[in-house]
Amino acid sequence: MLELDDLVPTQSGFRLPLAARRAMTAHVRDGGDFRDVRSPTGRPAPIVVDRFPDGRQFVRDGLHRVTAVRLGRAEPVLWTGEYRICAMTYALYTTADVADSWFTPFDPRTEVRFPDVAEFKARVAAMLAEGRDPHPFIRSNRRQYCRARRPTDTAESLALRWLEP
Repeated sequence: MLELDDLVPTQSGFRLPLAARRAMTAHVRDGGDFRDVRSPTGRPAPIVVDRFPDGRQFVRDGLHRVTAVRLGRAEPVLWTGEYRICAMTYALYTTADVADSWFTPFDPRTEVRFPDVAEFKARVAAMLAEGRDPHPFIRSNRRQYCRARRPTDTAESLALRWLEP
């Protein structure tokens, strides 16, 4: 099990519409879990938690599911099978790795990513498809995908906004 209070969000908000967020919370309240979530390709898609050498743990993928669990489960924990932990360094997070589709580098200690960066990622992918180096574009357009972390960029604060339209 993984304590939710130990997790820090890397996003500034939610991408999914209110109806989907309500359904996720109801699923958890009804005893459901997220152990069998699959990607569009059918591969397992657990919540991804990055653990850094300083012990901090950030939710890289699965903030919606984590928030639904926080609001819908009596015990604030993720169950084994709902998540995977990846050893990470801040240097890896803050450096673009286009070969691994990491197009939005930022420092999770001081910044948060916007909830929907699909358009930005599509622009970078198009540059790669054209044979262009996207690194200068990524560096000069950081404000299209991230911003400075605020005191309210916490799991608790996001949970309070979860059911707002």
